[in-house]
Amino acid sequence: MMDMSGADLAAVAAAAVLGVLLGPLLAQIVEQAPNRERVSVSLRPAPSGVIEHAGRRSRDLAVRVLAPLALALAAARFGASLAVLPYLVFYAALLVLSAIDIEHHRLPDNVVFPALGITTALIIGVSTVLEGPARALPALVGAGVYFLLLAVPWFIYPKGLGFGDVKLAALLGLHIGWIYAGFIQGVALILYSLVVACGIGVATGVGVMIARRKRAEFPFGPALAVGTVVIITFSDAILGG
Repeated sequence: MMDMSGADLAAVAAAAVLGVLLGPLLAQIVEQAPNRERVSVSLRPAPSGVIEHAGRRSRDLAVRVLAPLALALAAARFGASLAVLPYLVFYAALLVLSAIDIEHHRLPDNVVFPALGITTALIIGVSTVLEGPARALPALVGAGVYFLLLAVPWFIYPKGLGFGDVKLAALLGLHIGWIYAGFIQGVALILYSLVVACGIGVATGVGVMIARRKRAEFPFGPALAVGTVVIITFSDAILGG
């Protein structure tokens, strides 16, 4: 991360306050978005009323607490610049999608696609203002690269990876690719992000298997999200920038 000036610190504080204000809205999206999908969101048996209520309260609290932290992290990485705008939306979307995936093992299109559309528009707009529209090209290339990296294994073995993860990869690649103007740098960061995500996924899978004493499905979306945030946060250090 860069050394932060007074303006950057103010941006971090403002982002944290924005996260506090948006927390209830994000928690509501987590609650309602899966239910608006046309297909069933889960094949697991419904929990009892008491357990379900307790689970919802815990999830709601987690989203509200993590929202200001996530947005502050985005502001800490990009500072007081227009470039932070797409990442504020992006990090909020990652929080929502991760919470939904943990609970329902789904990444709803009605969250992924709006996030992809809004942040793509922001990236193109901010690129045009700061450096020119061509500056958005690395983001679009990144989206395509990460999408293909997961689309190929999904096509070969669909049971091993959900297509929701493939669609999420396009959103992730968009924001990883936009960090630097060079295409090679963006692709390198995407590969690093995938390696981190796979490491988290393996650790999660082993933990689930030990806890349940059998192999079981687990959501990969949160691992992809965390891997992306880690790489974005430390991208300068990783690439020696």
